[in-house]
Amino acid sequence: MVDLLGDLTGEDMTEARAALEKELKEAEEAADSAMKLIKNQEVWEKIQANAEGSSFGALVLDYGFPDDILDRVYHLGRLNYQAGRYEDAYSAMQVYRTLLTYLGPKQHHKYMLSSLWGSLACAILTGQFDASVDLIGKLFELYQYESSGPSRPVGEGAGNYAESVAVLMHWSLFALFRAPSSSLCLSPKLVMLLTRVKALQAIISTGNFHLLRYVAIVALISPQQLAQSGASKRDTPASTPVSLLAQYLEGQEEWYCDCFTKLMVAVYVKADFVAAKEAARECLKTTDYFTSGIERENQIALGVGRTLAGALMLVYRVHDLATSLSKMIGVSQDVAETSVETASRGRRSGLTSGETTETESQ
Repeated sequence: MVDLLGDLTGEDMTEARAALEKELKEAEEAADSAMKLIKNQEVWEKIQANAEGSSFGALVLDYGFPDDILDRVYHLGRLNYQAGRYEDAYSAMQVYRTLLTYLGPKQHHKYMLSSLWGSLACAILTGQFDASVDLIGKLFELYQYESSGPSRPVGEGAGNYAESVAVLMHWSLFALFRAPSSSLCLSPKLVMLLTRVKALQAIISTGNFHLLRYVAIVALISPQQLAQSGASKRDTPASTPVSLLAQYLEGQEEWYCDCFTKLMVAVYVKADFVAAKEAARECLKTTDYFTSGIERENQIALGVGRTLAGALMLVYRVHDLATSLSKMIGVSQDVAETSVETASRGRRSGLTSGETTETESQ
C-alpha cells in the first residue's frame, strides 16, 4: 500500500517504506509466540479445533502468550497489509480470528470486524476465492444480526448497516464473477446473499443502483439457485423467486435500468418479446470488468438464451425452437440448443412453471 500511495501521489516513499519495514520487524517479534504455531500443522489443527473447550485465559497460560497477544497479531496483519504482503497479512488475520474464538460467543474484541474485512481483502487480492465466500457470508451474518437483534459491541468500523452491506455486495462481485474456477464462480451462497430482501433494500437506500445490474445477471444465469434459496412465505403460490425479483426490478426502473434488468422485466413481468429481443441482443454485446470473467464459459449467452427459450415455450409452439432462438438474438446454434435443453429441464422441474418451495422468510 505504501508503494501504491507513492505511485498515486508521485511522492518518494523511501523513508515511509523504511519506517514500515522497521515497524514490521518489531511487530513480527512481538507476535512470534502466536505466529509460529501456524507453522506446526499438528499444533495449529489442535488450536483450531479446541476440542476441550478451553478459555482464552487457559490458552494464554498453555502457550505462554502475552496478555495482549490479540492486539499484537492484529497489528502484524495490518502492517503486512500496508506493506503489500497480502498472504502474510491473511495468515496473521487467520491466527487472530482463531484465537478470538477462545473468547467465547458472547465476548468480542475491538478489531473483530476489521479483521474480517482485512481477511476478505487479502483473500480476494491473493485469489483465495473459496475463503472469500466464507468471509462474505460471515460479514453478512454479522450485519444481519446487528440490524435485527439486540445491540452488541461488534468493534470498530461497524458503521451504518445499509452502507456496510452495499460495500460488501461490491466486494462480493469479485468472488461471484472473477473466480478462475467455474465451480467457484456464481457461488450458490453468494447468489442467495446478493438477492436477499435486505441486500436489495441496502442497494436502494444507499443509492448504489448499478448493483441491480449484477443482481439481474445472477438471476438470468442462476435461476435454479434462486429457486433453491426459496421464496418468502408471504409469496403467492404462483410466484417464483425469479419473477418476484423481476417485479422488484420493474419498481426501480425510475432510478436504474440497463439491458439485463430490462430483459428480466420484459420476460417475467410484461411478457413483451419485442422488448425482450432488443434487450437480449444488447446483453450479448455488453461487457465490463466483472462480466468478462464469466464470458469464457458463454454463461451470459446461455443465461439469456435459457430465459427467452423458457418464456417462449410457455407462449408459442415452435417446431425448431433452437433455430428460431439463434436467429432471434444472434447466438450460435450450439448455444441455442443448450439453452433450449436447459430451459426444458427447468420447466420439467418447475423452475419456469411457477412452483416454489416455502422456506424461511428472508
